Order: sequence, then structure tokens, then C-alpha cells
Amino acid sequence: MIFSRICEFVFSKNIRITASAVLLWYETTVEEAQKAVEEENADIEVAFPISESVEN
Repeated sequence: MIFSRICEFVFSKNIRITASAVLLWYETTVEEAQKAVEEENADIEVAFPISESVEN
């Protein structure tokens, strides 16, 4: 899952997360979102506010 990969990267670089993550769903109804999750093709973005810029 992408969330765990992001967390691994953040912790490996000693990056400080400064607030809660933001999750953006592109499905427009609850039913569409539930179906997308069940079919494992949800269109989402996750953002974490961090304390500084980071290079890959």
C-alpha cells in the first residue's frame, strides 16, 4: 500500500510530519468510493505536511 511506502520514506529520512495527512478522493459519491475500494482501483491522493523540503 502506498501509505506504508510513504511512511517508510518519511521515517528513513527523519522527516517530521507537522500535522495530519490529507486524503483526496476523486470518486464523487460514497457508493462510487466503496466500489472503487472493493475493486482496488480508487483514485486518491495523499499529502503529508512536513517541516522542510526533502530531496529524493
